[in-house]
Amino acid sequence: MVVAAVGRDVIRLLESIRPELQCEDPAHTARIISPASRTQDPLGLIHPVGALQRQDLIQALQVLEHRNFIAQVFRRSADRFANSEARIHQFHRASADSFVLYGTLIIDGTNQLVDYCVQSGKRLDCSRRIMRAAIASICVDAIH
Repeated sequence: MVVAAVGRDVIRLLESIRPELQCEDPAHTARIISPASRTQDPLGLIHPVGALQRQDLIQALQVLEHRNFIAQVFRRSADRFANSEARIHQFHRASADSFVLYGTLIIDGTNQLVDYCVQSGKRLDCSRRIMRAAIASICVDAIH
């Protein structure tokens, strides 16, 4: 049972996530990365192909962990993100005196799993359970 595996707080968080929105809270940070084909910004200015995606990615990498993993996924999946936005979700527990990272999930604009990364260390089993629950909750192609 998922609730017993990860806890009610995590289940509540996962039920409240809207994959298409950016957020930053103590348990979840999400960033949306434009498709490479997008050339017009919200102000109507025209940019070269790929420029808005690079700008979004640079801004996301400033607030997210697993930067090397995220960069590698974008290099490997350039074709996939040419016409589809990327959605990066990071799960963690943050308080005034600590920060515990569980993992990072990257999906495309249709909520299909692209790749994920689980934080290693002494909380590996907990991180795996949380990331497995996140994939099942967010991704349309997840095995439940």
